[in-house]
Amino acid sequence: MGALYGNFLFIWKLKPKPEPDMIKLIQHAINVVITFLVTSEIYGPQTNEVLISKALTGEGREKMGALKELVEEGKIKYVGLSEASASTIRRAHAVHPLTAIQLEWSLWTRDAEEEIIPTCRELGIGIVTYSPLGRGFFSSGPRIVQKLEDGDLRKSVSWCL
Repeated sequence: MGALYGNFLFIWKLKPKPEPDMIKLIQHAINVVITFLVTSEIYGPQTNEVLISKALTGEGREKMGALKELVEEGKIKYVGLSEASASTIRRAHAVHPLTAIQLEWSLWTRDAEEEIIPTCRELGIGIVTYSPLGRGFFSSGPRIVQKLEDGDLRKSVSWCL
């Protein structure tokens, strides 16, 4: 049996729960049933990533060790990183094989081609891109957000559209 952890409500509630409570909840979920941790930019200003990081505790190598243990226990299947440097990718991959790296790669943002993409290819790590069309900078067409009605949640996260 698997389960999903996504902390969308931790971020968008008007009165968020205390951080220590959220950290304990994540730790409990991992120990009991959660097999998939999901985060997203749409959830807010990286608050969910910070909570997961604190729940796993320790430095980067220790956190990768904790993720490796979760894989060995069958609680998660894969480990990936987002927006990591080539050196961070190598250090993390040395502790446990990474499945994927998420990064921005487009005609607008090509700096990943210098070190990160060659590192991923060398180590056999998948690449998951976001904003492959340059965040709309190359488009002169209609903006989706301008068509949304006032009060539409998507307007508040229009930087993602």
